[in-house]
Order: sequence, then C-alpha cells, then structure tokens
Amino acid sequence: MNAGELENEMIDVIKYCEAAERIKEDFGLEDSLRYLIGEKFYYCLKQLRYSMSFVHDIEELKKKNALPKTKRDLEKELAEEMERIPELVQDRNLFVSKIKEIYELYEIEGFLDTVAAFGAAEQFLSEEKYTEWRNKGVLQKDVVDEAEDSLILTEMQELLL
Repeated sequence: MNAGELENEMIDVIKYCEAAERIKEDFGLEDSLRYLIGEKFYYCLKQLRYSMSFVHDIEELKKKNALPKTKRDLEKELAEEMERIPELVQDRNLFVSKIKEIYELYEIEGFLDTVAAFGAAEQFLSEEKYTEWRNKGVLQKDVVDEAEDSLILTEMQELLL
C-alpha cells in the first residue's frame, strides 16, 4: 500500500474526528464523545476484533485440514481479512491519538465509566428508550454481543486511559 492509498484509507478517521470537534462545539461534550468513541471508534475496534477472529478461526481449520467444501471462498475471504487487519490497526492507532488530542483524559474516563451501550442508535437513546427498543427487538443484542462489548470497553480503557 502506498502513501496515497494509506491516506485515503485513514481519511474517514480524520473526518470523524473533525465532525466530533464540530459536534463538541455545537452540541456539547457528551454528544461528541458518544459519536466519536461510542460509535465510530467502537465500530473500528469491533471490525478489528472480527477480522482477527476470522483469520484465527480459518487458520485453525487449515491446520486441522478441516476447511469446508467452499474452500475457495474462504481462502478469498481470509486474504481480504488479512489485508484489512493492518489497515484497521492503523485506523485504531490514529483514533487513539486523535481522541487524546480532542479530549482531556478525565473527559474520556468519565465517558467510559458511564457508557451504557455502544453503537449508532444506542448512543442517542435515553436509557428508558434503549430498554424499550431492546425489549421490542428493535435493538438485538444477545449475551455474546454484550460480552464482546465488555471486552471492547476494556480495550478502549487500555488504549485511551
């Protein structure tokens, strides 16, 4: 990947951070933190976890010579995910540095100590509305999703605090 391609890959992180700064000015700190950390950074970490897990699982199947008959599709997906991981690591690292530039440590810590849920819709729902939507099945998170979110929160704390 050349510098121009790298710049194009990371431009979304820069745009998200610029948008977060505008949100901070126009709507306040909490909305800005929700947008940048609770939504955009969260999705970056979630995608990175997925890619790494996928690569690990397929590599394990290959070791056991247990790939299913759709092997070609898996090999193609494996190659794509292996290419995506370094890009996602760079995005993650850029997010970390930019978040630390935009927010004070105590602001980040306060957000991470009180965040109720991650994701786009979850960031702007009241606690009552979140519970209502979840009970109605609009927001579908099972125990596995909750556990993954807990791991992502721990990772955020380690990276940002």
